[in-house]
Formats: sequence, C-alpha cells, structure tokens
Amino acid sequence: MRIKLLGLIALLTTTTGAYAEQVCSPRINSVTPVNRFEISDDGTVRDLRTLLLWQRCPVGYNIDDKGTVEYPEDDTCEPGEQASQMPWVDAFAFVDENWRLPTVKELMSIMEYKCFDPAMNLTVFPEVPGSRFWTSTTYLKIDEVASVDITAGVNVVDRKVQAENYVRLVRDPAATP
Repeated sequence: MRIKLLGLIALLTTTTGAYAEQVCSPRINSVTPVNRFEISDDGTVRDLRTLLLWQRCPVGYNIDDKGTVEYPEDDTCEPGEQASQMPWVDAFAFVDENWRLPTVKELMSIMEYKCFDPAMNLTVFPEVPGSRFWTSTTYLKIDEVASVDITAGVNVVDRKVQAENYVRLVRDPAATP
C-alpha cells in the first residue's frame, strides 16, 4: 500500500514539475547518511561504500557553497548556461574518458529512502528542479532506457528520443582525475 501511495505521489509531482518541501520519516534509518560520503570543494562527492565519485550537481549546474566550504548543508546547485533536461543521446556529449552516465543500480544506490520529494540526501546532493535522471541502462526494446525519478527514488522507463531528463555523471574509482 505504501509503495502504491508513493508511486501515485511521484506521478503527481512529476507531472507538475515542481517540488514541495522534502519530507523525511524519522522512523526509517538513513541509507545515505552524510558520513557515508566524502564531500570535496570541487563539486564532487565520493561514496565511501561504492568508491564511486559523483558530481554533486547535474550537468549544467554549478555548486555554490555560499562561501562556507566547511558547511555543505547550505550548498546549492545554481543553473549555468547548459542547465536543462535533454534527450538520452545528447547526454553522451558530456561523457569523456573519466565521467560517464551511471547505471540504474548505481544511481539508485544514492537514493535516500527515508525521504520523499526528493528521495536524496540534500546535504550531499543539493536539491535541483526536475525529477528524472538518465542512466546508461538500456532495455531489450531498442528505444527504451532506464531513468530514475528522484522524487520518490524509483526506477522508470523512458524513451531515448522522446523524453528529456537531467544528467548526473559518475566516475569509477580507477579513473584518472
């Protein structure tokens, strides 16, 4: 019942394109506590469990630490010139030898299931507009790809060409800086 309700709420918030204020349950343990991550002042964060290095903000956004590097709680993602949703194929323009699109499993690993709207730790990954993020995970149908709706932290299927989502890049531990 709870999952169906979360799905309905995710659908409603996704179609409106706006976030309400994040809601977190005090009765559920955090799966992405701040101490699981090592936040850097260069706009990246290392997941100490998976060792993956993530961009804190989506492609086209810049981290603004408000002049207080030691306090990530007040950080925000500010839109730059290329801050927008894009079709899946356009996301690969931002991929290079170090940065790549995450798999659906990797992106789901940073969802915070005790929270909703968005289902993310906002100290680690500051809130941004929009709800869906592309992954590199494709399906048997050639035009379908997995994305993650961060409103409720659920995996959804989108069309590669028709849908436009945000992009958050990740880097493997062995990738050179």
